[in-house]
Order: sequence, then C-alpha cells, then structure tokens
Amino acid sequence: MIEYEAELNNDQFPYYIDTIHRVSVLAYNPRKQQYKCRLLAFDTNTDDWYNKEQIHPVTDSTEMPKNFEINESVLVKIPNRKINNECVDGKADTIWVKAIIKIKWDHHYTVQYRNWEQGGYIIRRVHKNNVRQVYLH
Repeated sequence: MIEYEAELNNDQFPYYIDTIHRVSVLAYNPRKQQYKCRLLAFDTNTDDWYNKEQIHPVTDSTEMPKNFEINESVLVKIPNRKINNECVDGKADTIWVKAIIKIKWDHHYTVQYRNWEQGGYIIRRVHKNNVRQVYLH
C-alpha cells in the first residue's frame, strides 16, 4: 500500500473542503491522470478519484517551519476537528487544513481557515510547529 496525502475539495462533502487526509493509492488512470484512493481515517468504503494535483507525498509534520509571511497560504494542523460536537475525521486524530497567515508572533501565528460548521472563516492562534508549507505541485 502506497500512502499519500490528498487535498479534498468535493462540494458534495462540504465538511471536508480544504482538508488534507492520508490516503492509500489503489489505482492510476494514465489517460485521465487520476488516482483512485481510499481515505485511511475511515473504515467504510471511501474510494474516490483524485487529479494528480490533489495527491502528494506525506509531509513529515516534524519539519521545521519556515518564517511565513502575512497573507501566505499554509497548512495548519487541527486536532480532533468537530462539527455539531462530533469528530468528523474518523480515526485521524489530527488533519491538515488550508489556511492564511494573518499575524506573526514569536512562536505563533494567527491564521484564518474555513469554518465548516457555521460557514465563513475562523481566526485562531496556532504554534509555529503546527504550520507547514502548502505542497507545491
């Protein structure tokens, strides 16, 4: 089993837009340049096709983050994400989500990311070790 990360952006599953989940690659369609993957956080059948731009190698979360700039796109680690008081990311205790840097602190950033429960965006302070660079295709 080859493990990757997949960027989820399917409008049919709004709680997962702009999230990064670990997947196993099951097949590749060279004609469409798409990968058939299964989400590892769930026991149910979660197979879906992803464009090659949505799939990338797993990034080690212990990498030292660079010095991000205001308004830079990043990924932020979110633990135990809940919607309506229920964890929604299966067996994954943390996931990465797309965010924007708003304020820089000594060892923290204030970031803005999607509010899946109420719509709009959440602004939250996070430690610099929970921020990583977006994957560059």
